[in-house]
Amino acid sequence: MYRTTALALAVAASLAACADATAPTTTSAIRSANGPSLAATTDVEHINQQYTISGYTQYNPCTGDVIVYSGDYHINGTFRTTDNGFDANLHLNTEDFKGVSLTTGTEYVYHQQTHQSVDFTYDPLTETFVSRVTLMDISQGPSDNYRLEAVFTFKYPPGTSSYTLETTCTG
Repeated sequence: MYRTTALALAVAASLAACADATAPTTTSAIRSANGPSLAATTDVEHINQQYTISGYTQYNPCTGDVIVYSGDYHINGTFRTTDNGFDANLHLNTEDFKGVSLTTGTEYVYHQQTHQSVDFTYDPLTETFVSRVTLMDISQGPSDNYRLEAVFTFKYPPGTSSYTLETTCTG
């Protein structure tokens, strides 16, 4: 699970860092109802990419299988910056992800959905981060299926975080 979340964060960070300078952006001035422009700008960048991954290894704790997957990750996100902060929303899901157990030869299908959002302001200093991950190793035979659901949240102020993790094995 940590590898999955780390992968999603790494992909999001690399996309943000490698964004094409000619990507579509919009800029708008925010106007006060009582007067002139506050001279604030908003830049928005949208990402909609698909990446082929091969050799992704996932452990199925229900069966002890080590599964090697290949397939596509689809990433769709919006990054918005203002003079006072930024927010980002990212959705990642697998498409046609199939694999084979190195242990038993059992074929699997892998599904993952990740939703992440962050809102950050400088004045006043606030941050909210939420990450939700659902993943499933689905056996194409009699082996147990593995499902994981995780939610991580962080909020400042006051600097609190929470983490929930639920895993199930079903046959």
